[in-house]
Amino acid sequence: MLISPDTAQQILTDLTEAGPVPAAPAGLSRYWFLSNGHVLIGDAAIRGYKHKGQWRLDDRDVRRAGVKLASLEVQLDDTVPLLSPHHSDQPAEGDGWRQKIANWISHTQYLHRHAQKCGCNVLGCCEVPEAEAADGDLPDPLALENLPGGYRLIIASTRPGPLLTWSGQHWQIPRAYAQLLTNADSVQASLNQAASICRDCGAEADVRQHRTSSSSGFITRCAACAGSRFQTYTGHLRGVAYSSLSKNTRAGAYLCCLCEEPRPAYYFDHCHQHHDIRGPVCASCNTYEGGGFNYLQRKGSLQHLLTCTGCRRERTLPPRHHAEIVLLTFQPEPHEGCATHSIACNHWPGPNMRWVQKVPASEVRSIVRAFVDRALGEQGDES
Repeated sequence: MLISPDTAQQILTDLTEAGPVPAAPAGLSRYWFLSNGHVLIGDAAIRGYKHKGQWRLDDRDVRRAGVKLASLEVQLDDTVPLLSPHHSDQPAEGDGWRQKIANWISHTQYLHRHAQKCGCNVLGCCEVPEAEAADGDLPDPLALENLPGGYRLIIASTRPGPLLTWSGQHWQIPRAYAQLLTNADSVQASLNQAASICRDCGAEADVRQHRTSSSSGFITRCAACAGSRFQTYTGHLRGVAYSSLSKNTRAGAYLCCLCEEPRPAYYFDHCHQHHDIRGPVCASCNTYEGGGFNYLQRKGSLQHLLTCTGCRRERTLPPRHHAEIVLLTFQPEPHEGCATHSIACNHWPGPNMRWVQKVPASEVRSIVRAFVDRALGEQGDES
């Protein structure tokens, strides 16, 4: 039976509640399917199925993996060093999970120093003696995830943090759990390799560039195959209302109009304020535009947004992009301790401190209008 990720998370929680390895059910979400179509529970790969546009998992697969994880025999006093004994400041080569944990510890060190009122904004703390700023100068592992600005590290739907111990010289991790994570890395590498093969020609492709969403899930299709199978969008739907689009006109018949390399589209992107179609885009570009963060710095993005006739007419852009426009063009007042007229500077006293300067809505509208006017002027479009 196919179940939702939410149901799978509850099943995993119930099955592993009394187990030795802390489970991280949040790892069973749709976002984890992108790289290879699977999620890991320990070293067991769970395939994702796309059903009616929603991601699903097989109930039997989740239960088998949950029981296996809960039954792992872990001796808490049988540990191995997290870092290589020959290079105590470097992760052991070849183990991706070690690198992830080492990076996480480095991050929590940084947060911990600031929690201890250290005013330095770099990892090599200048106010805490080196001996006191070493790995051992961290709180109990159970508290690492609760530091201000911290996060819970998830690897293979498990949480390594609570299983870390400090020997006085090294961070240690139970041997059986270390082996489980090594196995999981191997499974992940095999799945990633399989996912990098173009489904049409069998050639190896760059997953980051050529893996895209489809009605049946994520697929990999190289640029050459995509370019030969799908149409190039010519802009013929410019000014057409999204609601009037014929059901027979499918975005999936076109190439993404934003990606530099040929990539199949999945949605018709449209302006939610004026309802004009902008063009066919892949799922990645659609998500990127919807988030609004740093979108305008991407090549061709501004021109794409301005294919909306309503935005051109009103000299505006969707509200989610207004903050970025202000950041790109606004001249702020210098703040305390900084003489520069820049929103980005290196004078913050800590990772959780924020400098706030309010920009009135009326001024934002003027800034956005001037920004759009400049863009249309550069395009030679005064319509």
